[in-house]
Amino acid sequence: MTDGTFYKWDERFLKLAKEISKWSKDPSTKVGCVLTDHNRHVISTGYNGFPPGVVDRPEWLADRDTKLLFTIHAEMNAVLQARRDLRGCNVYVSVPFICKECARNLIGAGVGRICVAGGETPTRWKDEWEKSLEIFGASTVELIEESIDV
Repeated sequence: MTDGTFYKWDERFLKLAKEISKWSKDPSTKVGCVLTDHNRHVISTGYNGFPPGVVDRPEWLADRDTKLLFTIHAEMNAVLQARRDLRGCNVYVSVPFICKECARNLIGAGVGRICVAGGETPTRWKDEWEKSLEIFGASTVELIEESIDV
């Protein structure tokens, strides 16, 4: 679909993903995601948070183990809310990393292109991101890492 070039639409959708990340109630990491089709139409959005029907209890959000038990990542929330075939779609993520589980699931959903906001990956995510890069490298998904002011 593309030649790896970063486009003005990529920047726009990354900025939208950053805005959506603000909806997360996670006190430590806010992540937003936007899914678009090949016509640049927004299909779905997502942010990291508890599943629908699970109350965002402050004490659960404050406890890392409990928070991680309940949280659905932004990418998966966007996939779940899309409720359609995602083959060839674009994914925009507001942070410079994707976990290996989301990497596998996005590839499995058939997305064609993933654009992550550039920047420094937090230390606690570096090993996870390296594994995700290995997974992406073995796939046909185009990965774009771009530093922008989001």
